[in-house]
Order: sequence, then structure tokens, then C-alpha cells
Amino acid sequence: MGCNAGRNLQQLRVVEPDIRLLGFDINATSIAEGVQKWNLPLEVADEAYLSRQASDAWDVLFTVSVLDHIPVIDGVLRDIARVAKHYYVAVEPFPEEQLTYLDVFKREGKVRAAVTTATPYSYLHPYDRLVPAAGLVPRLDVPMPPYASNWGPLYRLTVYEKGVGPFTAWDQLRDELFFDAVRCAK
Repeated sequence: MGCNAGRNLQQLRVVEPDIRLLGFDINATSIAEGVQKWNLPLEVADEAYLSRQASDAWDVLFTVSVLDHIPVIDGVLRDIARVAKHYYVAVEPFPEEQLTYLDVFKREGKVRAAVTTATPYSYLHPYDRLVPAAGLVPRLDVPMPPYASNWGPLYRLTVYEKGVGPFTAWDQLRDELFFDAVRCAK
């Protein structure tokens, strides 16, 4: 969802050549580029496209900085939960007040003390509340290393699963260890 020209889908195809993919985005120019450049199955569509998909239509649905451009996401999240058979993978920005992990980077001078979170046509959502309310359970929640990529310090990689139990203390510890390893490797 929100695939732009489909670069992430093309990378998935490189890793798994027989993977069945479908991407959609509102930008017709980007869709045409992805179809022409990589021969990807892409469609021009907005979030309403999900409501026309069958339940459990896709093993995995993922977004990268997509939901932050939709002002109200409750219905979109319900559709994501309905069409994702197993997982929803998200790299989305969180409100800064929910990102206490930034404190260490602020102290080290790697992130300025007040990260700007207001951008026209960008909306920060309380995913920790909205996604579980839509029926998906967080299974992995890892902050993106600040400035290690173009995602920036407000983004988190979160994997949600359909139909499993709650996020446990062990899951949280695993995530923290993973983040520490990524930070040490940089």
C-alpha cells in the first residue's frame, strides 16, 4: 500500500523471484514508472482499494510512511487487518512523546532536542492504540536508528500479526536487544 514506483516490491522480488506481489499508490506517474522499469503489477488506487479486497487476500501487507499522510486511519486499519492474512509490516512515524528511546540520542547530540513533527499533510497517529483496536497484535516493535537512513528518528519498524496472543515482556526484551545490536553496529 502506497508503493510509489515499487522499489521495495522489486527488492522483495530479487530475494524471492516467485513471490506474488501487488502494489498500489495514488501517484499515477510513479505507478507507470514501476510498471515500465520493473514490470511490476501496480495499480493506481487510494486506501479505498482495500475495501474492495477479499478478507485474507494477502499474506503480508506493508506500508512505509503511508498512514502518516492519511488524516483519519481507523477504517484503513480495519481494512488492513481484514485483508492481511498473517502480517501487517509498517515503517511509520510515531509522535515524539511516545519515543523515549530518542532521549539517549538527544543526550549524545545525534538528534536535536526538539524534532519537528509538524509537516503539511502529515499526521502522527497513536499506532500503539489504533492498530490493536483494529484487530492486529504487535509482534516486533523496533525504532529505526536515527539518521541511519532517510526515515529519520521518528520512525519505527513494527510487525503486527493477526490472531495471536498479546505482546509479552519477552517480546519487548527481544526488541530492545535487537535495537541495541543495530545501534552498536552503526
